[in-house]
Amino acid sequence: MARNDQVQLDINEEILGLIRQSPIALFPRLLVGGIWMLFPFFFLFQFIASGLIGMVLFVLALISGIWCSYSAWKKWYGSTLTLTEKRIIDVDQQTIKYQQISELTYAEIDDVILDKTMFIEKITSLKTLTITSFNPEQFDIEFPRVTKAEQVKSLILDIKYMNTNDELMHGRHASQKENES
Repeated sequence: MARNDQVQLDINEEILGLIRQSPIALFPRLLVGGIWMLFPFFFLFQFIASGLIGMVLFVLALISGIWCSYSAWKKWYGSTLTLTEKRIIDVDQQTIKYQQISELTYAEIDDVILDKTMFIEKITSLKTLTITSFNPEQFDIEFPRVTKAEQVKSLILDIKYMNTNDELMHGRHASQKENES
């Protein structure tokens, strides 16, 4: 079991951005959980009239509604795209306890694509952010329902450009020092 706070950053590695899905993505699941929490209250008198069994059913229905809402929130809150100065870390919250963590260095990035594939994205300004990789063994990172996706894309490409220039400069300085020796 991996947790978001267990993602290890390298020494002197700074977080430049933390992106989550839009709260609009959370709304339908919270609505279902909220309705499920309110449902037993409509039949409260029938539950009370049924005695102990009715009260147990009432409490079970209420707890399951709370669990549904909490698991939806936990999945939304735990799924992040973290931009550091060296790499991109994708944390995908699968269940309440399980996260899938993948990372991609900026040197491995081929392209950053914005797309509107889901219905909710087509009626809002949300977009799916896909980061493709040069490396065939590395999976592409897909992060749906991102607000201000153009800004995120430009930030990723700017960091990639800065890293590419830094690597070129460090390589150039190292080769110059070797030539001078």
